[in-house]
Amino acid sequence: KGRDMRHTLPLIALGLQVFLIFTCSVAGCPIFSKGCPFSATRNNGIDREQVMNDFLMKHVRQQAHVLQPTSGGSSSHGCPFASKPQRPTFETAQKPNSRQGSFVDLAKKCPYFSRGCPFASRFKLAANGSIIPTNIKQQYHQHHQQQPPKLAPQPSSPSSSPSIYDKLYSILSPILQFIQSSPESSKTNSNSKILSLIQKLYSKISSLQIKSTTPFDPPFSWSETAGLYPSNIHINFHGPPPAYAARNDIKIPDSNVFVTVWVTSLLLELDATSAVKFSPTELNAAINAILPFKDKNFPVSQNAFNFWKQKLNQNEEKQKKKTELWEATPENLIGMIDADLNTIQNLKNLVETLDLGVLWPYINSLINDLPFGSEMETFKSAFRIPADFDDTSLALGLTADLYNVRNKFPEAWNTWNQTLGSGHLKDLIQIYAQKSYKPFSNDSNSNSIDPRTYFFLKDFLHLQKLAGNTNLSLPTTWMWDIKSSRTSFAQGVAMPFNVNNVDGTVCANVLYGLTKSILHTSSNPSHLRSWFTPEVQNLYLNTAKYLSWMISSDQVRNRPDLGMLYYPSIYNFYWFASRTVSLLDDQNSALPKDYPVLQQVSILMNQVMKIHTTRALLEMSKKNNVDSSSKEGFEVFWDDFLGVNDVGLDGYQVNNADDRLFSTAVAINTLIDIWTSPNPNSNPNNVRGRRWKKDVGAEVREKVEGAVTFLSKYILSSDEDSYYWADDYYLPENAFFSGSGKSFSTMPFLFPANYIQYLNGTNVAKNASIGDVTADMIDAVSGVIGEEEYERMIKSGEGHFNLSTPVTFPKEGFNADGWMFPYWSSPAMTFASAALALAKFAQLE
Repeated sequence: KGRDMRHTLPLIALGLQVFLIFTCSVAGCPIFSKGCPFSATRNNGIDREQVMNDFLMKHVRQQAHVLQPTSGGSSSHGCPFASKPQRPTFETAQKPNSRQGSFVDLAKKCPYFSRGCPFASRFKLAANGSIIPTNIKQQYHQHHQQQPPKLAPQPSSPSSSPSIYDKLYSILSPILQFIQSSPESSKTNSNSKILSLIQKLYSKISSLQIKSTTPFDPPFSWSETAGLYPSNIHINFHGPPPAYAARNDIKIPDSNVFVTVWVTSLLLELDATSAVKFSPTELNAAINAILPFKDKNFPVSQNAFNFWKQKLNQNEEKQKKKTELWEATPENLIGMIDADLNTIQNLKNLVETLDLGVLWPYINSLINDLPFGSEMETFKSAFRIPADFDDTSLALGLTADLYNVRNKFPEAWNTWNQTLGSGHLKDLIQIYAQKSYKPFSNDSNSNSIDPRTYFFLKDFLHLQKLAGNTNLSLPTTWMWDIKSSRTSFAQGVAMPFNVNNVDGTVCANVLYGLTKSILHTSSNPSHLRSWFTPEVQNLYLNTAKYLSWMISSDQVRNRPDLGMLYYPSIYNFYWFASRTVSLLDDQNSALPKDYPVLQQVSILMNQVMKIHTTRALLEMSKKNNVDSSSKEGFEVFWDDFLGVNDVGLDGYQVNNADDRLFSTAVAINTLIDIWTSPNPNSNPNNVRGRRWKKDVGAEVREKVEGAVTFLSKYILSSDEDSYYWADDYYLPENAFFSGSGKSFSTMPFLFPANYIQYLNGTNVAKNASIGDVTADMIDAVSGVIGEEEYERMIKSGEGHFNLSTPVTFPKEGFNADGWMFPYWSSPAMTFASAALALAKFAQLE
């Protein structure tokens, strides 16, 4: 009815095309009338864990003989997966570098796979050789018991005349190609598909938000808080197939503020693109869940935030001394320890309770050196942390975001503003300057830092000294210091290892949080002036200089284990830095002219992100081997470290790519933030579109387009409703947070230090060994050590208990032998990052 036929015909053509291809494929199935599962109703029930266990238990333990592959294609001996005509032979189907490749290959070699293997019905053999576990066996039986299969047309032989389907397809195919080749209709269809996918992602995120608060009461419930977006604590097991299952299936839910603040911020940004409408109910629930994380050990006017919720430490001795402090701990993790799940036997019971008993021999072989019994108390102390600048800076950004949408979401803004207030920014920001790392200061409370941090940034310090920047100050991770720890340690609050550190990702978030606050208060010059003091401006500029050095020197890629102690994802680091670039670029005309430091930071960060971050992302990208004739184009993706060094049953390395979706989504966001700007000529629905900057390279655009193709195809591939039909699927996992110690070789005691004493002020003996290390010991570098002196300390063992200092990052990265550490993963973060990446791309001209 008056619509442009260029928009209507592709839909009609697509319907015809799907009908013809599906009809021809099903009709050509050699066993269509004998039980082809694609003639049955889809079944959404999936049990991947049981599939893995069944296969390992039955076929590996019984040592099934290897079936010699035949030269033919598909089998017609009753295998329900022969429905795809001309199934690849075993040789052509093998993919040595694919996800779980060797497990797939062994499954296909099962002598019963095509002749009644009881587990073959739980796999789908795709055209590219991958196997997707399902439980279609049950679906197959249910369907054919209820509805006997009907006789279907038999496939035509190669020598027979073309079928009616072939004739129709040959006629319509050129027409379809002509219609779909229209650039305008192609872009319209592409954006329509992307917007539809974004809606599905938002629905997925909404479904993940916790709906009700539950107590820690295992095995009946974990501690969860209504309104939070969930995350889980995993262990980075890596290696043989049991490691894959252990890494992904053995997990403990964790209620922290980082995930919910971050996802809420992304959803508000997504709402601003008009791609979705953020539900006020969900936003209000998130805000009410975030506010209790405000740190109670700080004055009310200082809106510091803690990663975890706090409980008042009320033991009898502390009550007498009136020294109670609020402790922050991961309730489920510590609850497991306090529930006496700190012995090997109880851990085994837990694994068996999760129906993962088959994995116990593998896990048992890895935990001999883990702390149990009395050592757990030391382990627990590492989680009783103070407030941090990372979560606090994210909260600063959220304050600005909520203020900007206060008319659209009045209840959320009022709740936030009434609790935190808007006039206390000065009281909070002064802590940023007070607790910053000042290496050239004469005060040991300010110039002391974690030995790992010092090893990482020592070259930067020497460069700043040569440049005369002896007023250097950098953001630290903890809103605490050594002086505070001397009294708070016994009260249940302390920095890990009783010393502060500098984490590059925290620095990037501090820079972003301060920038958001500058823009938020720029309309009130006196208010801005009250907190954006010369000391804070100095911190702001030095933070940008440090980030620029980390990226341009490639030190962040050389030693991510030391430069990003708590946030191991290199892609997160780049994205957090790029957000400030985009913010300063987009709001350039609104920047206060009285502060030249803002332009300095904008130019500095723009240069390093355009040159060095872009180069790094292009180098780390990978391209999928897809059909060159595919209309969708090539696929680009990025991998971090989860699952990339796994080993198959045949002993060969296999990349399970657990974090591929997340890394790809974050990389897209980063490149778009760096290389696009608002489009003043586009304003549909009061939303400014974006356009590529004039100096963007063709490779950047191609990589982004290829990555959007990949992400659009796979972002929901692990859903029960989706991956049954997929050729491959990927998990929505990530490692957004981790413990600072990834292995013994990353502990601070292996790096030279010149300030080693106990919290009571007693110096540790110079000839002390690692056995003298205690939980109440300070191990730090004070001031700046000369380059030659530092090298001598490394070689002599002085200042690091005569232990060897690991001067290089293992070639296997975070998956090196002996590197087994806790990390935090949140699928909600993956879906939110992907939705925003797709929305940004859809806005581009």
